[in-house]
Order: sequence, then structure tokens, then C-alpha cells
Amino acid sequence: MLPDLLPMLRNDYAHGSTDLHNWALRSFQIVSEIINQLYQPPA
Repeated sequence: MLPDLLPMLRNDYAHGSTDLHNWALRSFQIVSEIINQLYQPPA
């Protein structure tokens, strides 16, 4: 479900959603954390 949901959230906020919810910042934080965990620099 997450891979299907993230692009929709990203597009809504990147291209101008008409309604920003209170959880918008938290959504960005979660996506940032996921990306950082997936693409960690080599040790």
C-alpha cells in the first residue's frame, strides 16, 4: 500500500493541493525517513 500512496501524496503537495491537512509535515518526515533508510551511503 505504501508504494501506491507515496506518489499520490508527493504529487498533491508538489503540484499544489487545495487542502493541506495537519499531518502534511509528518507525511514529509515519514517519507524522508523511508528514503534515508533505503538510500544510505556505503559504510
